[in-house]
Amino acid sequence: MASLFLSLLIISAGITTGFSLRRWAKYRHQRFFAAIPRLRKRLQKIALLGFFSLAFLIAIWKVSFADTALLVLPLIGAGIYLLGGILGFLVARINGCRPRQTGTLICCGSMTNTGAIGGLVIYIFLGELAFALIVLYKLFEEAVYYGIIFPIAKGYSKHAAGTFKPIQHVIGIVTDPFIVVSLCAFFGGIVLNLSGIERPRLFDTVSLLCVPTGTFLLLVSIGLGLEIGNLRQHAKFGATISAVKFLVLPATAYFVSRLIGLDEVGNGLPMKVVLVASSMPVGFNAIVAASIYDLDLDLANTCWLFSTCLLIVVLPWLFFLVH
Repeated sequence: MASLFLSLLIISAGITTGFSLRRWAKYRHQRFFAAIPRLRKRLQKIALLGFFSLAFLIAIWKVSFADTALLVLPLIGAGIYLLGGILGFLVARINGCRPRQTGTLICCGSMTNTGAIGGLVIYIFLGELAFALIVLYKLFEEAVYYGIIFPIAKGYSKHAAGTFKPIQHVIGIVTDPFIVVSLCAFFGGIVLNLSGIERPRLFDTVSLLCVPTGTFLLLVSIGLGLEIGNLRQHAKFGATISAVKFLVLPATAYFVSRLIGLDEVGNGLPMKVVLVASSMPVGFNAIVAASIYDLDLDLANTCWLFSTCLLIVVLPWLFFLVH
């Protein structure tokens, strides 16, 4: 139970710290408020390029890839991201939403907080070997988001006509430092894993510090950018998208995992990773997409906050399931 409380504490403390700093700066310190965008980017770079990349490399160094069944994890992850987007689109169609809302719901259905919150929960609930598997699960995450979901979202923007340039878009993806460093960490870990070099025990402690610290900094950056609009107006969509995130997608991921036999691999650890990873709330990328493509930002904020707050119920349930 201590691991459950620790994960809830880190998640709530990170978001609350960032949001409280934003509110204080907005009304008390305009100079600091103006610097928040730069601070957010700096925290994200420290967390993703530093702590998380190192943690991924260290974890992959230790994991065993003897069972080829693990190679299906990236496909399951990509399938869940795409299914979430399709379900978001269906929610919009059933409710007769406007184009800007439709684009937002597609993003909220697809984009998931697999890295920061999902990585932390898996690390604390299931350990370092499970944390290495989350890297495989989300291997195609950026490809799905930036290659499929972002262009679709842009198509629902009122400024979309004639603005999408595929070549520049692809160049932007392959040169994104977050993607480049993540891939370097992944393949660096693979090289060390296959080299036969035994990982020094010192890295056990390094890994133990990297994941919670990186998650906390990333969640502080999210809190710093959080704007709460009219939540009541979009509460129905917040609840519906949360049902997609916490019921439909995990159930689908679970049955697919059982169907291909992941429950018989590594004492069921890969299936537990898939179950937890597919049960995470709306990712902050959904808010980013809504902002840059002029979609319904209040709706994106509501879905993100609604689903994130429900973790207080979802995490104890996941803890029970995986144990």
